[in-house]
Order: sequence, then structure tokens, then C-alpha cells
Amino acid sequence: ILLIPSVYNRSHVKHLVNLLLVNLRFQAAFPLQEDVAATFGSGSPVSCVVDIGHEKTTVSCVEDAISHPSSRFTLQIGGSLIRDVFIQLSRFQGFPYNPDPSSLQDFVLLNQ
Repeated sequence: ILLIPSVYNRSHVKHLVNLLLVNLRFQAAFPLQEDVAATFGSGSPVSCVVDIGHEKTTVSCVEDAISHPSSRFTLQIGGSLIRDVFIQLSRFQGFPYNPDPSSLQDFVLLNQ
């Protein structure tokens, strides 16, 4: 199984499958979109998958193992931006602890 992003470039997937089958001599390859795999993993036939990454957020709807192209979109807002907004809000509200993202302990705390 080759997991591919919900929003993918067809030529990249074709190249990866060719690499697996020809160069690495795999017997078979099955490209599967991440959102479809998440739906199978949850055991639900229908779902709306929201993937909040570090730099971007992807939303897609899956029905009967088909990720509908019209329902997929990507926002250029991710966990790092949400963390930065949280830090600014805590400073603005006068929270007694002032986290420093450059500190390892504070970085781990903010990413929990």
C-alpha cells in the first residue's frame, strides 16, 4: 500500500508506482489516499477528514471509499500558526506564564 496525499499530483504518483514495481521489484502496489485510509481505519463508510498539519490543513469528504474531488481543499493554516496565535493570546490576556517557543520545554508544552 502506497499512501498518497488527498490532494496529489498524478505524475508524481505514477513515478512512485513505477519506482516500486520496476526499480524495487515489488510484486504489486496499491496507491491509497490518506483520507480514504483514515476512513477505513475509523470503520465508517462516510466521513469528513480534517488533517491539521504543521504548515497546512486539508479537508476532504469520503463516501464509500471515494474521496470526492469537489469536496477537497487545502488551507495554508497549520499547527504552527495556531500555536503562535495561542502564544499571542496568552500574552494579551496576561497569563502568568510567558512561554518561549525557542525553549525546548516550552516547545514541547505548546505542541501538546
